[in-house]
Amino acid sequence: MEIRPAVYEDIPALLPLYRCLFSESAQLQPYNFRAADQAEDFLKKTIDGPGSTILTAVRDGEIAGFAVLFEQQTPSYNCLVPHRYAYLMDLIVQPELREIGIGSGLIDAAKDWARERKLDHLELNVLPENKTAAHLYERNGFEPSLCRMQYRF
Repeated sequence: MEIRPAVYEDIPALLPLYRCLFSESAQLQPYNFRAADQAEDFLKKTIDGPGSTILTAVRDGEIAGFAVLFEQQTPSYNCLVPHRYAYLMDLIVQPELREIGIGSGLIDAAKDWARERKLDHLELNVLPENKTAAHLYERNGFEPSLCRMQYRF
């Protein structure tokens, strides 16, 4: 398996993976998510951005998964310790290729990307219903930091 930054030619292979990610999110939390297609423009801007990347996992010449990363910083708020950090916005592996190390490989590459930029940490959000993903992140050294709560009317 090779992990490399995405290029425009990868976009046709990224789109069905994004559709899968959005569909899985919608199944887990239909109140907050719906099945959708990702905009090609978003992918192009992320590929081109100086503070963003899409890391692709290539296996047998095919894209098996990807991770989307953005550089961010904490808002200017007196009680917050200022940090520059990497935000892992999206990570998905083709369903039939899960549990063979591709997700961990993408996480390792995301950690390297953040270290190369001398960022303070790598963070992400995971749906509480997505136990498999939460276990993947925990196995790779992530620990809970905040808990977002919602009150519905």
